[in-house]
Amino acid sequence: MDYRELKRSLNKLARNPGLNAISPDPLELVHRYDDDRDREVAGIIASSLAYGNVRSILLSGQRVLDMLEPTPSRSLATMTERDALELLRGFRHRFTKGSD
Repeated sequence: MDYRELKRSLNKLARNPGLNAISPDPLELVHRYDDDRDREVAGIIASSLAYGNVRSILLSGQRVLDMLEPTPSRSLATMTERDALELLRGFRHRFTKGSD
């Protein structure tokens, strides 16, 4: 299967309304954004926290994304490392701290 065929197949799958019906799932965090850049940020956050039970993953992912609203990708693009550490001070997901 070449790249174009794979892309067509994945796009067809993504248009499947049943895909958005998966709940609870960390992918819910990705689907709340229209902009691909924000979806990418949400996907990275969700996958980084994807250990433990789904409910805690969703809650932790939601907390981080709420800190980055209204546009996570733009927030990260203008944020320094110091800003990020300050923003995530006190954040904890299981054994992961904001400084991680």
